[in-house]
Amino acid sequence: MDEEEFGIDDVDQWRAFLTKERVVVHCPHFLKRIVDEAPSGVFVVLTRRPLEEIHASAGRLGWYSADWGNGRELAQFGVTEGDSAVLKYGYWDSNAKSFPHLEVPYASLEARPRFRGPEIRRNWDPGQTE
Repeated sequence: MDEEEFGIDDVDQWRAFLTKERVVVHCPHFLKRIVDEAPSGVFVVLTRRPLEEIHASAGRLGWYSADWGNGRELAQFGVTEGDSAVLKYGYWDSNAKSFPHLEVPYASLEARPRFRGPEIRRNWDPGQTE
């Protein structure tokens, strides 16, 4: 389930989704929150994507506009300027995890049957999965 289903800033609804059985929640926006206060019973998989690919996707989707994604993510860390992807990976790397987790490279997803490569995703809208 994509973070748009629970509202990118709706913490209560996000937590409610995490209590469901056998659900996968895609929510990079809440990376800091999951590191700081992971709900019990959650297994976290961080899919590490090369920064160049994140930046290309973010630019295509308008993520860097002042009132949109990057600014909202920076605010979680108490800053107003910078690259939220770099900041989030740095935060993940420098903080101990109190929850079960696994880190996988983004490229490893290419072998999954539902993976859609960049040539297919190139003209997708934000939130589009098919």
